[in-house]
Parts: sequence; structure tokens; C-alpha cells
Amino acid sequence: MNDVGGQRLNNMQEMNVMTVESAIRLHLSQEGPCTLESLLEQLSQFSWSEIFSVVDQLSREGSLVLRRPARFGYEVSARQAAAVEGAVSATL
Repeated sequence: MNDVGGQRLNNMQEMNVMTVESAIRLHLSQEGPCTLESLLEQLSQFSWSEIFSVVDQLSREGSLVLRRPARFGYEVSARQAAAVEGAVSATL
């Protein structure tokens, strides 16, 4: 593959990641915390690996919180929602 084709493919992959990221952020801002499985179902236009990769990246950056509230499954939430939830719990 030539440099132009490789650069074009790289740009398309970056645009797709931004699309997955913006879809995840939009879903969480509208719906609030949800399970990872629910997120996968709601954003079915993306593959499991695309969503998991972006959730992993955002959780490592601190933008998302990935919790394991039960033995099976994970909950995904936006950092702002998690911070407010923690503050409310601390005051109760």
C-alpha cells in the first residue's frame, strides 16, 4: 500500500474512533450509567471490539468509569455522573 492509501486508511480509522467515542459519550449523557452489555446493544452499528477499545481508552484516561457492581457484568458511566453519585452517597 502506498503512503497516500495508508494515510487515508489511518484517517478513516481515526474518524471511526471519534464516531464511536462520540456515540458512547452521547448515549451516556442521555441515558446515564448503563451496563457494558446494554451499551453494546444500543450501539449495535459498531462492533464489540470498537466499543470495548474506546471504553478501555476512555476509562484509562479517566473520562469514563468502568465498575463491576456484581459478579458478572460491568457498568459504564461518564466521569461527571460518577463524581456526582459519589458526592451524593458521601453526604447520605
